[in-house]
Amino acid sequence: MNFMKEVYTGKQSDLVHRQFKRFSKGVFENRALLDIRKTGNNIKIKSSFEYAEGLIRFMASKLGSDKANMTGCIISTKKLNEEPIFSDFLANAEVKQFQGVKRFIIKEDLTGDKLIEMMDKYPNALWSLSFNVGDYALKIKDKAPKAGKTSKGDEEPKADFCVLTCKDEKVLKDFLDETDFKKVFIKHTFVIDNIKVPKEYENDFAKARENALKCGKVIRYVTVDSKESKKEFKLEG
Repeated sequence: MNFMKEVYTGKQSDLVHRQFKRFSKGVFENRALLDIRKTGNNIKIKSSFEYAEGLIRFMASKLGSDKANMTGCIISTKKLNEEPIFSDFLANAEVKQFQGVKRFIIKEDLTGDKLIEMMDKYPNALWSLSFNVGDYALKIKDKAPKAGKTSKGDEEPKADFCVLTCKDEKVLKDFLDETDFKKVFIKHTFVIDNIKVPKEYENDFAKARENALKCGKVIRYVTVDSKESKKEFKLEG
């Protein structure tokens, strides 16, 4: 669910690679934001858009072969409604297009297994879907995301693109070690100082861009209630 956990442990995965492939060299602040709060047995995890795919996959795995009503959108440059795997799911979708980017607006029932199958087949699409599974509720904004920025008068940028609510304290372990807190805020700075292109793609611009590894470091800033900490991790994703 938390692709940043894979960065912390040095794991290279497709999920991590998809998150970093859009970056060039440079310093990128206020990325991968998390605002986690506990009130009694209730847990609310708010995040920036980077966590959307992981959260949707987590919810879909909980759903399994059962169905849930899914609302939101899929954003892609491809004509997904013409692909056989999407024939039923997008049959009634409203399609909006701007400069070649298509936004499929959805309100349909679907199984978790089918959702994961579709996401695996088209991993480069942007998935912004909201649905419930038992006591778990996921709400994601149904529009193209923007990078986190500090609003006028705010001390911290907003983590408000995704919201997961539940009563399962085990979920917290995927985001941080501590579970005894009232409020946690996490933000990251990505420092990319090198781009590695696999030799087999050096003469193919499109594949080089798709498969290049972004190297540098990630700086994580964590505030647990009033306690602040900072840690750096090597990046190769």
